[in-house]
Amino acid sequence: MICNGKQVTLLVKLYDSQGELIDTPDESMIYIHGQQQIFKKLEEVLTGKNVGDEISAYLQPEEHFGDYDASLVTLENRDKFPEDLQVGMQFETESEDPEEQGIIVTVTDVTEQGVVLDANHPLAGMALRFEMTVQAINEPDIEVEDEVIDEEEHLHFREVRRTLH
Repeated sequence: MICNGKQVTLLVKLYDSQGELIDTPDESMIYIHGQQQIFKKLEEVLTGKNVGDEISAYLQPEEHFGDYDASLVTLENRDKFPEDLQVGMQFETESEDPEEQGIIVTVTDVTEQGVVLDANHPLAGMALRFEMTVQAINEPDIEVEDEVIDEEEHLHFREVRRTLH
């Protein structure tokens, strides 16, 4: 049974609010339950489930990557970028603080004069449906601590980004 401290293996399919499939990862997702490595609502619906259980969870934007924020869209001079730049490319900006991680931006438009960059997560502002199947529940291979992970959003972002691309 899924409870705090267990290592959980899930097969996850992600859909938008119209039922269109957004992602089917090639690999199962593995996380430690109760360590905020996945969205809080997903942990809540998975608590108490067993191997083989199939679960649907609906998340509103505020429960995952937040609402779309137009202030995170910027226009930059075209000459700052390589010639082969294309819409859809993603890259990490550099942070002035070496302790801080840069922000992932997506190129949404390229003209001769400028480049439009969007720092919103690609799924920001969307209602999402997660279809999950519990594949395994184990003791973790590493010692689990009770402290909260500081970069919760970055962990979510990295996991979803890994499965989307």
